[in-house]
Amino acid sequence: MPQTSVTLAQFQAAAHRKFGPLADQFLKLYPAKDDAEAALQNNASVRDNSRISTWLWGRLFSPGTPAPVYTYFWTHAQPGPTHDTRGAFHGSEIPYAFDSLDAVKLPWTDEDRRIAATMSSYWANIVKNGNPNGPGLPEWPLYTAAKPQVMELGDHFGPIPVASPEKIAFWERFFATQKAW
Repeated sequence: MPQTSVTLAQFQAAAHRKFGPLADQFLKLYPAKDDAEAALQNNASVRDNSRISTWLWGRLFSPGTPAPVYTYFWTHAQPGPTHDTRGAFHGSEIPYAFDSLDAVKLPWTDEDRRIAATMSSYWANIVKNGNPNGPGLPEWPLYTAAKPQVMELGDHFGPIPVASPEKIAFWERFFATQKAW
């Protein structure tokens, strides 16, 4: 989870530690003049890292898999005390995907229930047909390496760009400098 409060000095120092010779390029793509902007840019860089790395992983998996590949980016924050500080965090979509909101004690809204109905329909279709799409659902496009997009699920339902071409190119350069697992 990205830090919700990071100073400009911390953001810049972390960029130099993580990206080394690419740090200036990173800071140009994610500019910040003060602490508030640093926190926002930190969050934006984590979001882009997630979207871009998932899209790039699709390149590795889609050609050799017998089943089609679908990718998504979750954007809805659960209601309750952590709504503003945690946002749409990793795994927070699970109660929606399985339409099991009542298993978690939070102040669920009608909007949460509508999102859960859509999400669980996608998941049921994937299990049943290997394809999330179905009658009455917003179209979830099949992954393609030729088009850097991902399906937004949560606050909206539809394809969105992975990131700008400049940011995709930066993250590809950075990932290429990392040792393979």
